[in-house]
Amino acid sequence: MPPIIWDAFIADRKLVIGYSSDFNDGDYTVQYGASSENLDKEFVTNARGMLSIDLNSEKEIFFKIKRNSDGKESNWSQIVKVTTN
Repeated sequence: MPPIIWDAFIADRKLVIGYSSDFNDGDYTVQYGASSENLDKEFVTNARGMLSIDLNSEKEIFFKIKRNSDGKESNWSQIVKVTTN
């Protein structure tokens, strides 16, 4: 199962994502971009529970996330749209 996305927002030119994690998780892969059809950037981290990705000046981002646990990848999450307030 992909991580559950608890919250996602853009603040101080960063995409911040809060998500469920498990002790056995290895790393998390986020694909993101300017539209749901163009997730052209990728970010990988082993941070559990929350991550932040530096942005340029985007006001709207779409992303999906998956986990890698014990050498097995989960499915991708649903694509989430995030906008600045």
